[in-house]
Amino acid sequence: MTTQAVTSINFNPAANGSTGKSDALKKRGLHYGHLIIAGCFVCGIISNGTGLSVFGIFIKVLQDDMGWSRTDIMTAYALFVLAIGTTSPFIGRIVDRRGARAVLAAGSLATSLGLLTFWQMERLWHFHVGNLLLGAGTAATGPLTLSFIISNWFVRHRGRAIGIMSMGVSLSAVAFAPLIAVRLLPELGLKPTYLALALINAGVLLPLAAFLIRTRPADMGLPPDGGAFPAKRTGQTAAPTAGGLSLKAAVATPAFWLLGLYLVMNHSYMGVLQSMFPHLADLGFPPGIGATALGLISICATFGMFFFGWLCDRLPVRHVAAAGLGTLATGISLLICVGPQAPAGFVFLHATIMGFGVGCWLPALSMLAGRTFGMAHYGAVYGLLSLFQHIGGAGGPLLAGYVFDATGSYHRAFFLILLLQLLAMPVVLSVKTPRQTPPDFF
Repeated sequence: MTTQAVTSINFNPAANGSTGKSDALKKRGLHYGHLIIAGCFVCGIISNGTGLSVFGIFIKVLQDDMGWSRTDIMTAYALFVLAIGTTSPFIGRIVDRRGARAVLAAGSLATSLGLLTFWQMERLWHFHVGNLLLGAGTAATGPLTLSFIISNWFVRHRGRAIGIMSMGVSLSAVAFAPLIAVRLLPELGLKPTYLALALINAGVLLPLAAFLIRTRPADMGLPPDGGAFPAKRTGQTAAPTAGGLSLKAAVATPAFWLLGLYLVMNHSYMGVLQSMFPHLADLGFPPGIGATALGLISICATFGMFFFGWLCDRLPVRHVAAAGLGTLATGISLLICVGPQAPAGFVFLHATIMGFGVGCWLPALSMLAGRTFGMAHYGAVYGLLSLFQHIGGAGGPLLAGYVFDATGSYHRAFFLILLLQLLAMPVVLSVKTPRQTPPDFF
């Protein structure tokens, strides 16, 4: 069968039932991939904004209303994050084989069920069960699935596209932190707020998965990047093929384990991020300052994700990741210096720098996974790497909660997390691409 015949069978828009939507977009200088970015952008806002990015806002309310210690609460958070990490490898395999739409829908239902559990909770173990459900749902609706979709739709400008999609993840705190801290919690109370978040999650993500999201451009008879399929070159067909290492082969490389170690150390920063709001409250700052700082972190992470995604298209990704670590370390150092008499501007300076550093991880991880191991088994490889990421993301907050209960202060935990960021820099710089170079990147 000739290359031309293969192209006509697999990628002809009419043959694949594509609508006129793509042609209408082209008249405006757009393509369906731009709608995919927009849809994933919104998914990131909702997925993160109803779970991960706002957990810290609930800590003092949970402590006051339910009578739980911060170690109890951070243990539940650790379960939440570990649920993301342990389910991610399985979810990665599913999206590799079955696509992303059903995974997004199922994840939204699991997340909403977890939030509904919080609405009805009476005991600590109810909170633990809800966090396990919330974690599994977040894994399915979060960066793993969204970056998989974007990576299929874009090749030439993959870093920039992932950066734009990632901005939705970082903007989640801007959208939800003030809403929860200033309106929902004061006016509705703890449990009705969780009910509202459940309704928002299901009400937005389910329609997006059903009516907008498509896993691959071939599902609509379209090429990546919105262009035409190029002519045959160097003996290959015009349609890009996913190449790279299998999960088994990737795990056998030093690069995989170095990336895993980097992710554990890097994501311990969640101990600072999730503890910042109660830390500032303990120092005597009003809730509005903490909520504003969280929002500022989110805004600056938004710019950081676009910038670091853009940078990943131009520099070695490991260098970009190291720069992100250095920025995070600077932001953590500033928070350590904040005292009860510090001006609000100093808090906001910390939030600005730390937020920009937070913006690095998602573009860097997505591009490191793709460029190091290829796209053939991207979901499975990214999913297993996410386990390391979330071990760090669970360990950091758990460490912070334990240190606070033992000493009455977060400072020692913040120092340890700062040290981990600095140690992670030489680790990520030592990552080398295996000899089997993924063909669709170079």
